[in-house]
Amino acid sequence: MEISGAIDGLIGHLPPGSTLEELNQAAKVIEELEACSEIGWRLAFAALEAELPGTMDGCCRMIRDHKTYEFLPFPFLEPETYAHYHLEQAGLSVPDGLASGFNLRTGMICGRPARLPAPTVRMTGLSTFAPG
Repeated sequence: MEISGAIDGLIGHLPPGSTLEELNQAAKVIEELEACSEIGWRLAFAALEAELPGTMDGCCRMIRDHKTYEFLPFPFLEPETYAHYHLEQAGLSVPDGLASGFNLRTGMICGRPARLPAPTVRMTGLSTFAPG
């Protein structure tokens, strides 16, 4: 049986061997989302490719939540620049007098683990994205 979809490339990002019921589950999620807003398929596909959810429930969750991801340019491929980026996005910075106690590369503050945002996921050499 050949299965095709109206969204170019979607079938290739869904779990292999999906049942008709599971494909209909994805179709329903997509239909509901598109009724409210436009789906950014480039970003949704990148998230699916990076996370590789093994179930249709996982795929549907990622399609619903795809806007929590973002593409980051090359300078943010290193942990330290990524940490600075998140600090800037939150309107924060490390005061000069305290900078020596922060190691944004390892996530340590004064020798103790810091609670920084989730690490980036490397994407096929072109871009990086992380949950927003």
